[in-house]
Amino acid sequence: MTYLLLSSTAPALGVFPYLLTIGQAAGDVGLGLWLILIAGNAAVGIMLLVMAYSVAFFGVLAPDRVVKRRLARFLLRGPITAGAVVTAMLIFTRLEALLNLPPETLMTGAVVISVVVFAVLRGSFQPLIDLLLFQQDRDELAYIEQLGERLLTTTDLQQFLENVLTSVCDLLRVPAAFIASRRKDDRWEMLAMIGSLPPAERALSELTSGAPANGPVGEPYRAGAYCAWRLHSRGGGHLIGALAVAAGETPFDLSDEEARRIETLIQQAAIALDDRRLQEDVFAAVEQILPEIDVIQRQRGAQRYIDSPPQPSLEGTLAADPEFIAHVKDALSHLWGGPKLTASPMLRLAVVDHALRDHDGNAPKALHAVLVDAIEELRPDGPRSLTAAEWVLYNILELRFLQGGRVRDIARKMAMSESDLYRKQRVAVEAVARVVAQMEQRALNHSSESATGSPP
Repeated sequence: MTYLLLSSTAPALGVFPYLLTIGQAAGDVGLGLWLILIAGNAAVGIMLLVMAYSVAFFGVLAPDRVVKRRLARFLLRGPITAGAVVTAMLIFTRLEALLNLPPETLMTGAVVISVVVFAVLRGSFQPLIDLLLFQQDRDELAYIEQLGERLLTTTDLQQFLENVLTSVCDLLRVPAAFIASRRKDDRWEMLAMIGSLPPAERALSELTSGAPANGPVGEPYRAGAYCAWRLHSRGGGHLIGALAVAAGETPFDLSDEEARRIETLIQQAAIALDDRRLQEDVFAAVEQILPEIDVIQRQRGAQRYIDSPPQPSLEGTLAADPEFIAHVKDALSHLWGGPKLTASPMLRLAVVDHALRDHDGNAPKALHAVLVDAIEELRPDGPRSLTAAEWVLYNILELRFLQGGRVRDIARKMAMSESDLYRKQRVAVEAVARVVAQMEQRALNHSSESATGSPP
């Protein structure tokens, strides 16, 4: 509040110096007054920045460091970049006679040079800016940034496994190969393949027909038209996948060096699958604590002031129940009719009660409309894409629940594995639950304001 109070004097300081020049021609203004005007403009700019910094934290749910970073990024990419471009244009204009170049050429060169040079300088000074803004948390933030760069995405894993399969096919002189992963529920999924192979269901059926869970580690086994190797977790643990190649009846004639290289490639594939499983466990743990983190951030942003009326809380309501996400998932699964919608505990929500008047008092239809509205609130702006990252959650919700598509077909449309689709579907359902909770909070606030007679 002290920052805001002091910076609010910027309008007065911005007007007062200009009042001194009223009635004077520009040529009559001395150097001293010009310096005062420049200093006043600089002070006004700094105070406006402090004012924006002061009010940027009110009512937001993001941590302070996120607000600071967004503000710094906006300033660097917006006003400061624009100022640098204008400065370069003014400087190059003064050089027109010296360089003997057309004004259009000078303006174009000024804009291009200033934008490129300032972008390079901004990237060079970014670590220093982060050091000034986040002195206490810089080690943790640097670790999080490095972690994001080192995570193994689905595309990264597929590319690595395809490289492994290419090397295996070259060594064994076979036309096709694939790698399958064994999920924790004992289901098998195709991760990577090269060459001409039959449909994935048939290939996986032949792979699992050879009882891959049995047998010594590193020894191949026959599985239909394939020769396969078991992939185990580190230390020879449980079975996590298999590498199979299309081979005839004759055994492979390999030298000792080729056999060692095949063994190395199989170990690399096993390590990649094991790392992927560990990473999925980390993601699952993070997804479990995300709702609690959202609650903490919401409590941080819920400031209470002396004269502000208390807002109704979700505490004690269904939206605050730990099983609320499960109720949302059940209702979505029967969105077009079914006992999990018509008998859902969510029918008791205030937002559903408010929607009854628009659906002739039909509670299931009102709940259906609330869930559809919640899904639509998650729709990103711009043209729709089935592969863009920002559209993943909405596409899953729209294809899976609004259109009632099958998981296999949706995964093929969105170019992802079924296991990845199930994981992201869980995140999407949690996002819908958060939106419904926000809608419930707004409904409770509206009811409270109506009861007290205050305008909504």
